[in-house]
Amino acid sequence: MKQNSRWIYSPLFSLLLFVSSILLVAFYWVATHVNVYNSAVLGALFELLSLPMLALLVIVPALSGYLWIKNKSGFISLALYAFLISLIVFVVIRRS
Repeated sequence: MKQNSRWIYSPLFSLLLFVSSILLVAFYWVATHVNVYNSAVLGALFELLSLPMLALLVIVPALSGYLWIKNKSGFISLALYAFLISLIVFVVIRRS
C-alpha cells in the first residue's frame, strides 16, 4: 500500500498541482474578461470545461494544503504556492 501512495509525495505531483492552479487562474480570468459565447465552438468548450474546473477549484487547494503540511517543506514548496494561488482564485470567485 505504501508503494502506491508514493507518487503523491513526488516533486512532479507538486509541479502538476502548481500548473493546474495556474490553469485555474487562466480559465477563470477568461471566464470573466472574454465573451466566450461569440464563437459556438469556444462556448461549447467553455461549458464542457466548467464543471471539471469547478471540481479542481476544490481539489487543488485540498491536495496542495495536505502535501504542504505533510512534507513540512516551508516556503520553498510548490505545493504551498499552488495552495495560495488556488485560495486567491477561490476568494476572488466568491467575491464576484
